Amino acid sequence: MALTPTLNAAGDLPADAAAVLEFWYGSLAERADPAYAHRYALWFGRDADEDIRARFGALVERLGADAAERSRWCASARGALAVIIALDQLNRNIHRATARMFAHDELCLEIARALVRDGAHVDGSLTPPECAHMSVCLSHSEDEADHKLNVETLFPQLLHSPLVAPAQREHLRGHLHMARVHCDEVSRWKRFPHRNALLGRESSAEELAWLAARDYGYHRQTRK
Repeated sequence: MALTPTLNAAGDLPADAAAVLEFWYGSLAERADPAYAHRYALWFGRDADEDIRARFGALVERLGADAAERSRWCASARGALAVIIALDQLNRNIHRATARMFAHDELCLEIARALVRDGAHVDGSLTPPECAHMSVCLSHSEDEADHKLNVETLFPQLLHSPLVAPAQREHLRGHLHMARVHCDEVSRWKRFPHRNALLGRESSAEELAWLAARDYGYHRQTRK
């Protein structure tokens, strides 16, 4: 096992993939810094929606429709992660409060599952902040198996990896907490009830009562 994360040169990635990752995380050197501060305001906020739409809207549309381009990006673990950031994360900013937020979820989940299966979270292919978004993607699934993969496989392996510095473990424990919250919701309802209105699904009285008693941040992400 490598002792430090692999920092592939930006030239090893398609230019657009490198641009997506640079926007989301900062430079490769920043991502590998043991003291890297996770960009929660960008990753889980909405203030950058318009900027993201202007910068990446056309790219996300093209990438979602072009399997050959996605395949080129997926030639490396970091390029595969860039597909996830573009189609799972940026797509949510671009299409907030519409059903299109979820348009590419299954495609991204297939990639995230493959990254976990291939050990990209523990072999040095990706830095800890990058690995966190393998988890975020899996948390978006409405399949309990993906949540079990996230909580029972990805995180235990990642948190015990010698590649993860103590400061990064603290950030990752926060991600794990939210992964468990998502897991519990899907385990209870077999879906995310807060998505029902956007997806044209009827909510049960029990789901509505449950939602009314909670105001999770990720529930608010689906609202205008």
